[in-house]
Amino acid sequence: METARSSVRRSSVLLVGVMGLLALPAAASAHVELEPSSAPAGSSTLFQVRVPNESDRASTVKLELKLPAGVASATYQAVPGWTARVVKSRLAKPVQTDDGPITEGVSEVVWTAQGKGIEPGQFQAFGLTLLVPDQPGVTLSFKTLQTYSDGNVSRWIGAADSMEPAPTLSVEESSSGHSGMVMDGSSGVSMDGGSHAEMLSVIALVVAALALLVAAAGLVRARRNG
Repeated sequence: METARSSVRRSSVLLVGVMGLLALPAAASAHVELEPSSAPAGSSTLFQVRVPNESDRASTVKLELKLPAGVASATYQAVPGWTARVVKSRLAKPVQTDDGPITEGVSEVVWTAQGKGIEPGQFQAFGLTLLVPDQPGVTLSFKTLQTYSDGNVSRWIGAADSMEPAPTLSVEESSSGHSGMVMDGSSGVSMDGGSHAEMLSVIALVVAALALLVAAAGLVRARRNG
């Protein structure tokens, strides 16, 4: 009987631990994110702005992404059911390019839902290509306002360790031929560092789920033996 009780206790502890492990990825990704989170200085890089809906009752109907100073150009990917508006402003320091100096930059991109928006339990990715400022070693902050259909606003403007952190971008030293996500001819985007991390997260979830099943089976078996 003591052996059965010990087995039940071990299975219960394992079950609780695995459930906590399964909850971690969801908690870690429950805010607006910019992927990839790093890019070479001066590069034209394709990003995804990933927006989860955290409300149980309301949909996300508007997203305001404030771009850091020095972003000279930005283009956005069309998203069905959404319109986008690019806000421009004069650059404090012109950006020199092969086609001449750029004196006007992009200060904000605003997406507005034309339909239901991002409903509870869903997320949406917004494609965005940016000319990364030539500031290697700097971490840029992309303050974001997320508006819900009930009028509530999530202000993703805080530090990385805050409850509502702003998406950030680490600007790296430029290297020849590298510009964040690499385009190919088949899927449009090849796997970059962010996608690789996602794959590892998926693998971790699968392993954790299998461990959960094993723990549950052990718990049932131990109780039957007891």
